[in-house]
Amino acid sequence: MAAGSRTQADNLRLVLSASTTVGAWDIDAGLLHHIQKNTRFGSGRLSLSGLNTALQTGSYRFGGSNSAEAIAGIARSTEDQGEAKTSSLDARGSRELGKLAGGALMLGLGGELRHETFSVVADPLMSKGDIIGRGIGQASGSRKIAAAYAELQAPLLQGLETQLALRGEHYSDFGSALTSKLGAKYKLASGMALRGTYATGFRAPSLSQISDSAVFAFSTVQDKKLCPVSTTGNDNCARRISSVNQSNPALTAEKSSSYTMGLLFEPWRDTELVLDAWYFERKGEVDRLTAQQVIDREDEFPGAVIRLPSGTPGVLGPIGQVLRKFRNLALTRTGGLDFELSQRWQIGDGHLLKLRFAGTRVLTRKQQAEEGQPLLETLGFYGNSRVKSRLSLDWSRGPWAAGLTGHYAGRFRSHSVTGSCQAELKAAAREDLCVMAAWKTVDASLSYKGFKNIKLNASLRNVFGAKPPFDPSEPDTGFDSTYANPYGRYLSVSTSYEF
Repeated sequence: MAAGSRTQADNLRLVLSASTTVGAWDIDAGLLHHIQKNTRFGSGRLSLSGLNTALQTGSYRFGGSNSAEAIAGIARSTEDQGEAKTSSLDARGSRELGKLAGGALMLGLGGELRHETFSVVADPLMSKGDIIGRGIGQASGSRKIAAAYAELQAPLLQGLETQLALRGEHYSDFGSALTSKLGAKYKLASGMALRGTYATGFRAPSLSQISDSAVFAFSTVQDKKLCPVSTTGNDNCARRISSVNQSNPALTAEKSSSYTMGLLFEPWRDTELVLDAWYFERKGEVDRLTAQQVIDREDEFPGAVIRLPSGTPGVLGPIGQVLRKFRNLALTRTGGLDFELSQRWQIGDGHLLKLRFAGTRVLTRKQQAEEGQPLLETLGFYGNSRVKSRLSLDWSRGPWAAGLTGHYAGRFRSHSVTGSCQAELKAAAREDLCVMAAWKTVDASLSYKGFKNIKLNASLRNVFGAKPPFDPSEPDTGFDSTYANPYGRYLSVSTSYEF
């Protein structure tokens, strides 16, 4: 029986909304309930108890041919379950407060109540460790959130719009936060405007990071106390251990501040140019140290490195497990430019064409792994390309629409800023592989909405079957799944119905 897996996702989303007018207020309210269930089915998983039985009874012939019954005796099917529920009630209202030099002074108020729950349950065979070489994840948690916000739109002068917004939120599992935003847009001339914003933000720890949860996996590490210098004859130099990702109820929210300044320009009819400069700083980013980092700093994290008994009093035993707890660790400062140029044409009898070129050019991305460590420029290193862009040509006429889109993600070094090109690649004179090539794909789409309330859509992804750039740091797959995918050319078909 070949090992394999498949995932089934079931979603149910119920929304009820209403709007009305009360005096000078325009009021909207909504009720939402969303349930998502994910099930991962595994097949052909190697069973420890099944192997022990096969060894004792001789029911399985290692290296020989076996019946389906004998194979089934050592292979098992598994079923992991996950469920998330969100229920929310929100209401918002807006009204005019008066007149200013540039127009109406508008006030918006709103609030939200939300309840979130989630659970991840591993298959019983996985939970008791009967499946060989497979990690498990188990978690459960819930929380309540209350939020309120206010927004003021004030056109102080003719051609000058300003916005001021405040939002307060309270989470039952970690506390409260207050964020704000100040924005302005000034019309310089016909078809040209400047805009800018300053905002503060926060991200609450996810339920899996702060509530009762743990993910069990495996890591290969070097025990610096039992293997100070790596050698082939010492098992502690490359020891396979259990690595446990743990939640942390003491986590605080990630906090951020952002600045933007942009130009909107319409040099002539149906042509638009948008250029935005931006800078973001985020503090207290939630992450984990690697298993190797925890081991290297074992004395700093008491109880995080669990050692097996050595059998000899006073002699340190080998590592059996490492606990990797979520922590507020990193600081990131990044800035760059967003750009978009679009052109529209009306051709013949109802034909509409739109050409759009948009993307991001990152100018800096500095990161501090932990407080007290240096702030390093990571742009151009692993996972941090300088340029991402998209070029699209869309056509529409009546109920029909079609489009072609090209995607580009720039190259970067295949190692971190603190790492270096792998010794094996240097020895093989293949240092060119230490730079991951740009990832370029083309998509095509076709849609039809000529039936009442129905839209049909077909998309052909990666038309030319571009392969993901080779990543030498991924020995199992050869590619970085956060940057590219191995799917090649594939067709996606969907239907939507509105009522």
